[in-house]
Amino acid sequence: MHQFRFSLERVLRLKAQGERLAEIKEMQARAVCVQAQERVTELNRQLSRLTEEIESRRGKPETMTAWASQLDQSARLSEAMQAAQHSLASAEKALYEASTARVKAVREVESLR
Repeated sequence: MHQFRFSLERVLRLKAQGERLAEIKEMQARAVCVQAQERVTELNRQLSRLTEEIESRRGKPETMTAWASQLDQSARLSEAMQAAQHSLASAEKALYEASTARVKAVREVESLR
């Protein structure tokens, strides 16, 4: 049976590569998280605008078509918001996992130095 021998420098180099890869994955996860947060923020703005529009028309006569249009838009925004919040939660979980993996990789490299 063969025994493998690795020099400390080689192991350190491989662990350092793993650390850099973990950093890249964390940066990618952070970018996805930022995009998801921006989507939630934009949907909140749209919901606020729709709410203001509906409030400004309160007490004024409206056609059934206008009312149905606002209801439909509200429903679509609500569904989009739920999906965006779910995406944000998934992105935050992925970021946490990537951060944990990066910290582990950093500790491994530091322990070999």
